[in-house]
This record gives sequence, structure tokens and C-alpha cells, in this order.
Amino acid sequence: VNKIWASISHDVLVATNSFGNLYSITWKGPGILLSISQINFPSAGKYFTDLGMVMQEPVYDERSVDIIIKENADVLNEWRGRFNAAFNKKEGSDITFIVGEGIIYAHRAILSIQSSYLNAIFNNDWKENSENNQVIIKEYSYPTYLRFMRFLYTGNLEISSHESTLELLKLAHEYVEKPLLDLCKNMVIQGLTVENAFSTYSVANLLGLEDVRQACKGLIGRNLEDVILSDDIFNQDEALLLRCMRDMVCSKDIVGHKGN
Repeated sequence: VNKIWASISHDVLVATNSFGNLYSITWKGPGILLSISQINFPSAGKYFTDLGMVMQEPVYDERSVDIIIKENADVLNEWRGRFNAAFNKKEGSDITFIVGEGIIYAHRAILSIQSSYLNAIFNNDWKENSENNQVIIKEYSYPTYLRFMRFLYTGNLEISSHESTLELLKLAHEYVEKPLLDLCKNMVIQGLTVENAFSTYSVANLLGLEDVRQACKGLIGRNLEDVILSDDIFNQDEALLLRCMRDMVCSKDIVGHKGN
């Protein structure tokens, strides 16, 4: 979403996305979506005027988000609250994600606006059962996919285990969700320990995430003896371990080890 406008007198939001589409989102009540429809740009001016909106002052604008959030915190929190209330709620949903043994109820229009990857799924009927509007997800666990979907609805990323965040990192990379990817990378780097450094290095190397890989190398180099004695190292591929060691030696990341 690039911009969001809110009406003072109506339960309605208007949003534009990176594809240049304009949407009207109305509510039946707290957490219950009534309708989502696309607006033609030629008629957008009259639509905004009828609702008492000012197009020049959206409540959210990605180009000046820090200023906008400070000036419109109450409106933005109200918007987030409504989307949070609608999240994973069967009433009003029009598509279901089956993830393992779990079910996630969602809204096509919201996901299409928020995720170009999911928008492509809906347009191409990829892995979708059109008869009962279900999407089958086999690649990721239910908790991780639920966390991803909540992020699309609210913009908030819940704190979870390091392993769960690594899985979400893989999802964000596959789905090309840059804001989520950046948040996950920061969480992963902040959560690095001697017990997970090599497994994290393995994921970063697989995905080509150089900043995460460098952070892992730095921690391993500073705590080499502890890392070698950890259980994490025994679960890794030998070739990857050798590459990591070679990289650290070449870049002089190893700063010494504990003496007896």
C-alpha cells in the first residue's frame, strides 16, 4: 500500500497500491468487512469529495511515513485495529488457506493489495481450488504462515523463536516481500547466538543474504571455540562448514580463541 485515506464521517478507507490501483474499503462494524471495490481514477475526485476526504493529506504515505504517523496516529491505529479484527475471521472472508492442519481465513482484495506474490497466485489460479476458494500451502508451517498473514493485515511482526523467524525469512525471500524480509533479517541478526550461528549462516548462504552471512561470520569468529562445541555445528553440511571457515580466515574474522 502506497497511500491510505480515511473518512471522518463514514466507515471507509481508500488505498492505492504499487500497481497504481485505487480501492474503496467499507466496514459493517468493528472487524467486519462489508465490501472492497476498485475505483476508477477519473471518478476518484468526486468519490473523495462525497466522503469529505482530502486527497492531498492521506493518513498514511510511504514517502513521508514518519511525519504522517505522528500527525495521524489515532486514525492509523484505528485502521490497524480494524484490519487486525478482520484478520483470520471467517465472517466476511472469501478465501481460505490450508496450512498443514490449520486454516487461515482471509480476503482476496486485501492480500492482492498487500502482496504482489499472492496477487499473482489469485490471477493465475496457482495451487488454488476454485470450487471452494482454498489455497493449499505445503512449504511452510502453520505458525509461520499465520505470522506472515498477520503482517500483511496489520504491518506488525510478532516476536517468535529464532527458528521460526528463519522460516519466515525464507518465506519473505521467496515471496519477494522486502519490508518483511528486512524486518526478519534484523530479528535474525539480533537473535544470533553461538547455538544458532552456523544454522543461520547456512540459511543466509542459501538465500544469498550477505548482511546476515557477514553477521554470522563475525559472531563465529569472535566465539569460535564455543561455536565448535555447540550442538548446532553437528547438524551442518561439512562443505558449508569448510567454506565458512575459509571465508573467515580470508577476511580475518577469527580473532582468537579461549586459552586453557
